[in-house]
Amino acid sequence: MKAMRLVLTAVLLATFATPSLAGFGIHFNYDMMTIGEETKEFNFEGQTELANLQRLESTSPIGGGVDFTFGLLPIVDLMLSVEGAYGSYETSYETPDDNVSTDAPFLRAGADLTGTVTVFSFPPIAKIGSVYAGGGPSFMMVAPVFSEGLVKDNFDSIDDKVDPADLADDVQAEFGVHFTAGVKLDPTGLPFSFRVAGKYYMIPTLEEPAPTSWLTVQAGIAFGG
Repeated sequence: MKAMRLVLTAVLLATFATPSLAGFGIHFNYDMMTIGEETKEFNFEGQTELANLQRLESTSPIGGGVDFTFGLLPIVDLMLSVEGAYGSYETSYETPDDNVSTDAPFLRAGADLTGTVTVFSFPPIAKIGSVYAGGGPSFMMVAPVFSEGLVKDNFDSIDDKVDPADLADDVQAEFGVHFTAGVKLDPTGLPFSFRVAGKYYMIPTLEEPAPTSWLTVQAGIAFGG
């Protein structure tokens, strides 16, 4: 009997705790952040000639992603999201022998695993809407920001040819966390629901001047889940 109870307990735990795909969706996102402007003169080690670097304030990155929702427990859902965003900023790099002006991209892409719970549903009877909240780990890849440090990490002399746009290929990959809260509307008769959410990222190991935390606003639709 004891063995039977253990087997039954294991089956019940597997039934309720094993994630199963419950739905998927797409969303657009808007990052409420910018990279600040900077103007700086500096020299390389052992050289006296100065390089002049200028970076204007960036646009706020916009993008989109896909979401996969998994049922985990009766009150907890897991959402796996893969998304990206794109912004840009104007740069210039001037030396005694060269002058380059170009737009440089500010890119981010990554994946989030979010555990969410429903805080409350509305209206009381129909319950076509719900408010949810949650959080989880994030994996983020971010293009480096054009700066003195980035130039010196890649070049040793003022005579080297520097292209700010090419330096964006040296992507930094880091782990962090995020927290989210949103509203889901599920109108009767439609095969999909609407979602609007805010997601706050904290990626403290990103190298300055890249932001280490920011708020992203998302809006999209979901099928199932």
